[in-house]
Amino acid sequence: MSRSPMISVLLCTAGRSSTISACVRRILDAPLHLRELIVVDQNQDDEVKALLEEFQADPRLRYFHLSQQNKGHALNFGVRIATEDIVAITDDDCLVAPDWLREYQKVFQEHPNTAVAFGRVVAAPHEAGMGYIPDSKITRNRRYTSLRALNQACGIGANMAVRRSLVLPFGAFDPSLSPGGRFHASEDRDISIRSVLNGYEVHELAESTVEHLGFRDWDQGRLHTHQDWVGIGAMCSKLTRRHGWTSWPLTMEIVLCKSLLPCVLATLRRENPKGFVRVTAFVWGFREGWKTKTDPNTLLFHTHGALTDREYLAEAHRKAQTL
Repeated sequence: MSRSPMISVLLCTAGRSSTISACVRRILDAPLHLRELIVVDQNQDDEVKALLEEFQADPRLRYFHLSQQNKGHALNFGVRIATEDIVAITDDDCLVAPDWLREYQKVFQEHPNTAVAFGRVVAAPHEAGMGYIPDSKITRNRRYTSLRALNQACGIGANMAVRRSLVLPFGAFDPSLSPGGRFHASEDRDISIRSVLNGYEVHELAESTVEHLGFRDWDQGRLHTHQDWVGIGAMCSKLTRRHGWTSWPLTMEIVLCKSLLPCVLATLRRENPKGFVRVTAFVWGFREGWKTKTDPNTLLFHTHGALTDREYLAEAHRKAQTL
């Protein structure tokens, strides 16, 4: 039998120092499969570094500070410097379950063509009338190998994993589709789609679970929805420009079923058409994405200041910190 793979864990943090200690403690307490925890700190001060000093005796913790506040850039940085081929990713406002890595280990071992996998994200207890916490209601294991099927996927970046040897050749995450990028969001959806376009599989795992603490009130929720759909629109624009009519089933299903239809139904019921913000944000993102150049090989938006693999590794050596 082949050796069970160990896993590198990647945690990018910016603006959430209040939850970072609990998040890191949960990850390091995971009993199995963890080779290392890479923390990429994009805050402008040393608060996170100071908070992590309590873990300095654990040799699995690797800490880096990057001045550029862009989640996609931080994700790519962490994936490139990871020791293991499997890199599990969570957010700095999440608490992982003790066995959350077990299902990732299993699916990547049993399905060598898997490039991306997602686990379940459950909302922490909160006052539902005051706002919401983004979650991912994955109820059963699923495998995706086509663009059309991917439209049924519901995984999010708060609980995901990638196989670095498969995703790095096509550029991994798109920094333009992430917090700090031009289009704010959808870096998780985008890497899934580009994985399938490159002939790889995407999986959803019901038994890998993290708890999400990221509460948003309704005003924050409207901004979050706007940003999310700007990213979806930009993502669909580059798919359409590169793959033409073959991408239209995915794009039209997104527009009709998840954007226009909720708006129309709310209007017919004489309710506030809450989906309207999705429509306007999607159109803006699609229009601006259409005007933005993409790399024909990786399908990444062109961004100024993007680093090559060699530059990533050189920066890693420069940015390595001792807690």
